[in-house]
Amino acid sequence: MAHRGQVDKAGVDYAEHCKAVGDIAVEIARERHPGWNKALVRMVAWLHDVIEDTPLDANDLYELGFRGNVLEAIKLLTHTHEHSHTEYLVKIRETPGASGELARIVKEADVIHNSSPERQIPGRDPEKLRQRGERNLAILAGRA
Repeated sequence: MAHRGQVDKAGVDYAEHCKAVGDIAVEIARERHPGWNKALVRMVAWLHDVIEDTPLDANDLYELGFRGNVLEAIKLLTHTHEHSHTEYLVKIRETPGASGELARIVKEADVIHNSSPERQIPGRDPEKLRQRGERNLAILAGRA
């Protein structure tokens, strides 16, 4: 597993975040796209930060067998810092097709989990994290 040994800013095993994002993303996909393959949604959720936070890159994922909309969504979810955070979210929102929708769903799930009370980071203001989450969700939805 690419995130083996990693912990989040709260000191929790990073895999717990990936699992939670997957659970939330599957619920969002179930509402919006009842016929979608939920395993693909969960796969993108588990890998949403892998290029950004591990030594793996898109070529490594390709070599491991990830293709098409899954790989494109994972690449979209990778914040390279060449764009501001807002530009990054707008790019996800405006990417058409299944890869864009997969990325939007997973990013929404990521934002929801990052803003949840169980994921609060010591030393960070929970209200500011909640407000940031609301703003990010508004950007992803095209309301900001």
